[in-house]
Amino acid sequence: MLATAIYAIVALLTIVRGLAWLGAPGRRLILGTAVRQRAEPPTFALSMTVGQAIAQLITSLASPPVLLATTWLLLGAGTGALGDALVAIVATAVVPVLVIAIGIRRGWWIDRYIDTRPGRLICMAAIGCSLVAGFLALRVARASLAMQHTALAMTIALAGLLLTTIWWKISVHTTVAAGCAAMLTFALGAPWLATLLIVPIIAWSRLALRSHTIAQVLAGTALGLLATIVVFR
Repeated sequence: MLATAIYAIVALLTIVRGLAWLGAPGRRLILGTAVRQRAEPPTFALSMTVGQAIAQLITSLASPPVLLATTWLLLGAGTGALGDALVAIVATAVVPVLVIAIGIRRGWWIDRYIDTRPGRLICMAAIGCSLVAGFLALRVARASLAMQHTALAMTIALAGLLLTTIWWKISVHTTVAAGCAAMLTFALGAPWLATLLIVPIIAWSRLALRSHTIAQVLAGTALGLLATIVVFR
């Protein structure tokens, strides 16, 4: 309960303030124009092959919010801390979905994949505030070390994504997939190493949809693993 209260207060104040700043008339016009000028609808929407349809299904089922929520539930069940896990789910999965939905509604980006650099930077910055608030809430509430380390690793990975996105498009999907698999392995034991098998599958889906290059999915994988190893080791 303490973690929930702390997170709710910090996250809501931070995000509402940030969205209010972005929503100011002058900034909304600049940001909205920048995103709309660079955004293009997916070209495969009306001519999708069977392989691309499968890839799209994998991309949707293994989206970052889904993977993060699943990871927290598994950690919560494995450590007996489902309450802390629910707080973390709000911070790392629910809030990001809301931020993306608000961005679509306001015209900052055209869909949930956010293929433009300005859109990605805005979204990651807003989500970063939520992740930091969630980590601080878990720390103040003295959640288990596994929970705290996982939240910190996710925050560091997002910081890496944000910095990289300034000049390059890195794969968020593979970053999250590799990071979650590594977090489960460190927190719950060696048998969870098998979850790394989902990483190449997700990487293939992003390549099949032409959303990323091989270098971008490999860089995402490396970032997710590195952020986790640095924190847990």
